[in-house]
Amino acid sequence: YVRLDSGSLRQTNEFNQEVGRFSDVQQTVMVGYGVNPVGSFALGGTAKFSQQSLAGAKASGWGLDLGFMGLITHGLTWGVRVQNAIAPALKFESGQDEFQRVVTAGVGARLLRSRLVLTADAEKPMNPGQTMKFRMGMEGTLLRVAALGAGFDFLNKEFSLGFGYQFGRK
Repeated sequence: YVRLDSGSLRQTNEFNQEVGRFSDVQQTVMVGYGVNPVGSFALGGTAKFSQQSLAGAKASGWGLDLGFMGLITHGLTWGVRVQNAIAPALKFESGQDEFQRVVTAGVGARLLRSRLVLTADAEKPMNPGQTMKFRMGMEGTLLRVAALGAGFDFLNKEFSLGFGYQFGRK
């Protein structure tokens, strides 16, 4: 479940005078499932229902994401994701907002007895004129409980860090 809520925003007229308040709430409920029909190949999908309420106008739509993953060699995998393979289309009285279809392909390598994972991917929105993104990342496990991750997006020149705690694992 994902929810974005703007809270109360000022509504103004052409003279920048406040004439009221409005909000923008966007939310999506997702359910995913994956299967491994053959030892070195897996596929999955996520069905989603999206809604938006903007200044009293409401719209909703259904969508589907698809993903495929395969083993190249021991510890080296490839994957492809089609986000919005069936794109939710939110139809308002004054127009329609359709989610963008995006294809991502990547590889991942597990090293040091799977305690370190290195990844690289390329992402291309299917709309004409959209730029391809390249990203790299890594995630490691320290002392079997602390997960540390880092990534870099070459197009936006953004660096990210993350950490987590694993419990219940031996």
